[in-house]
Amino acid sequence: TYSVLVMNTVGTAISANALLGFVPLDTWGDNSSAQLGFPGTAINAIAVATGAWHSLALRTDGVVLAWGDDSAGQCDVPPALQPVLAVAGGGYHSLAIQADGTMAAWGANDSGQSSVPAGLAHVIGIGAGALHSVALCRNGTVAAWGDNSLGQTNVPVGLSNVVAVAAWGNHSVALRANGTVVVWGENNGAEGSFVGQSVTVPLA
Repeated sequence: TYSVLVMNTVGTAISANALLGFVPLDTWGDNSSAQLGFPGTAINAIAVATGAWHSLALRTDGVVLAWGDDSAGQCDVPPALQPVLAVAGGGYHSLAIQADGTMAAWGANDSGQSSVPAGLAHVIGIGAGALHSVALCRNGTVAAWGDNSLGQTNVPVGLSNVVAVAAWGNHSVALRANGTVVVWGENNGAEGSFVGQSVTVPLA
């Protein structure tokens, strides 16, 4: 059971008690690259992410674990990585938000997907596509880099007030504070036919 004590010059307040529990990891599906065989050190996990054929887990102590396909170094967690707040897995690369609000990236970089833009700071959300990466900054703006062959890193001009981002394949998604969704990038499936993953639909 946990509670939080908040203090400032005005006064002091304590929250109601909240029960915090940790659920053991479980995995299922394709295991061709041992992406389901999490290590014994994957305990007290508070976040997980998956790439094409690799998996990531974030522990309560800020440590990141990675396993599965490591053909491009996507499971080689940098030894100098700071305590981490969030993780994301791309096709063959991995992303993390460090405690100071900066980003770390490792693994494949053939399209620049692991080359975090210089000066990127105050990151609060991340997404990883097959060959690109997306970051949400505290001021509600979005940055994207990596492969742009299908417009997946062309952040719409004027996009603001974003509260969450996601990416996969060759498209990117942003959720704005007013509940609207903005999507950009590819609209075709693997066979080349239109499937509309970058077309928003009215929400009920």
